[in-house]
Amino acid sequence: MGTAGCCEGSLHALRDEGTAHMKEPGSGFTGWRVASWLGVLLVSISMSSCSDVDVRRPSRVASETLIAHIDDFSSLVYDSFLASPDGRHVAYVLVVGDRRVVFVDGRAGDPWYGILEGSLLFSPDSKRVAYAVTDSSTQRAVIDGVEAQKYPYTGYTPIVFSPDGERVAYIGSDGRRSFAVVDGKEEAPHDNVEGLVFSPDSQRLAYVAVDEMRKLAVVDGREGARYDGIGDCVFSPDSKHLAYVAADGEQDCVVVDGERGERFPGIRSIAYSPNGRRQALVATDGEKWFVVVDGMREKQYDDVEDVTFSPDGSRLAYVATAGKRMFVVADGREQRAYGYVRNPVFSPDGERLAYVVVADHGGRVVVGEDTGKLYDNVVGDVVFGPDNRTVAYVAKVGLKRCVVIDGTEGKQYDDIATIGSEWLQLNPPTRPARRVFFDSSTGLHYLAVDGGDVYLVEETVN
Repeated sequence: MGTAGCCEGSLHALRDEGTAHMKEPGSGFTGWRVASWLGVLLVSISMSSCSDVDVRRPSRVASETLIAHIDDFSSLVYDSFLASPDGRHVAYVLVVGDRRVVFVDGRAGDPWYGILEGSLLFSPDSKRVAYAVTDSSTQRAVIDGVEAQKYPYTGYTPIVFSPDGERVAYIGSDGRRSFAVVDGKEEAPHDNVEGLVFSPDSQRLAYVAVDEMRKLAVVDGREGARYDGIGDCVFSPDSKHLAYVAADGEQDCVVVDGERGERFPGIRSIAYSPNGRRQALVATDGEKWFVVVDGMREKQYDDVEDVTFSPDGSRLAYVATAGKRMFVVADGREQRAYGYVRNPVFSPDGERLAYVVVADHGGRVVVGEDTGKLYDNVVGDVVFGPDNRTVAYVAKVGLKRCVVIDGTEGKQYDDIATIGSEWLQLNPPTRPARRVFFDSSTGLHYLAVDGGDVYLVEETVN
């Protein structure tokens, strides 16, 4: 389900007004924004009664810290607004005169002739920032403000950090062929290179190369067999194994460490359990789709998506479609059907399962057998707290959005940071879509936009 724009009032208006310029956080606010001028606002939120999945109605105390302000959203380069993986920082690109400038938490970097669309990213530990810049004939990566080697312009320079944030790789070109550049060193050239991915332990790198119209996986610099097509490379959680979907003729198979598995007319995706002991794939017999888990086929459906394991790997859930009905299948058992269902997620102990349903012209959250309040929409996924009981999510109320915690609605903002939002999106875009971050069983934080202000909101739940 796409996320409907919640910023039609203030954010869209801001984009259409005036000349682009940046206001330093904490300067020149009036009215209710005097508190944000001071930097931190303590807000006691008295929650109204509403129906949700839990009878508890916790009290909430929130603080708002202004981390950035944009006077004119028309100066914002489209789709460049990025929230860090830890949910505490923002980066974005503004047009300043005839140049492009990256801002991180309101602080400006160097001006550039051009910044490649979609290249801006944080490292997974949220401590580093990278992007690709261009001039009339060349392009290069800029990592932590330092320019890397120049290459001929191709308009395509994806950059990836290793999970520990220490290593970086991107794609370079000599004008004819492409190659991976890993920690500043060029690897062997190919007709094309795509899909760079580091292993979870940050020690290995894999990608897909194209030579003479055939695709091959390159792992740690070693080339694999060639196929008609290859999907994304997926490392096991322990980093010891690499899997990908390979197409040869009219059949697909999963290749693990170079060994081909069972062939199907089509394979959509591969998923490992968090402990790496189990593997699930979504395959088709040409008519129906089904999950193959640990080599065993489950029931066939018209469609299957959103496959997810519990944190300990003992449970499996996914969304299935049968005719006009959609429902979650958990451990082989079909749950209640709805018009639309998405993104099942397990609690940390694996005992509880939550997901978002769309029905009756709105969205609601289902936790176990309990159905929550109907909102205009539920944005992103559901998040469980470390206590396995507390449930949080972002709800759309009219043109605003708020964080709902165990049925209590927080302050409404123009937007809350979520994957899929036009204004704020997390990187890397991996499930679950994190937009509410629990720091403890009683503490959480998130990023919120109100007018041109971007706040780090930290809450204590009593």
